[in-house]
Amino acid sequence: MERNTLTVDPMGRVLIPAAVRKRLSLEPGTELCLREEKGKLVLQSRQQALREAQAIVRSFVPKGVSLVDELIAERREAARRELED
Repeated sequence: MERNTLTVDPMGRVLIPAAVRKRLSLEPGTELCLREEKGKLVLQSRQQALREAQAIVRSFVPKGVSLVDELIAERREAARRELED
């Protein structure tokens, strides 16, 4: 595992080394997500963060269950009840 030492500048910025940016395809304007986890800083792309969040949600949904289908059914039921009122 490669380690780099970064310095926080007076404006709170850090510079990601060019070799790391190239390896991870980080272009100017790339949005990154930063979170603190157990006293550490974790920096990841928005895509990585999205995949991680999807995996967490997926772990709570039983196999064969479609949350989209459940939502559509709930909305249809709510619309049906609204028409009856």
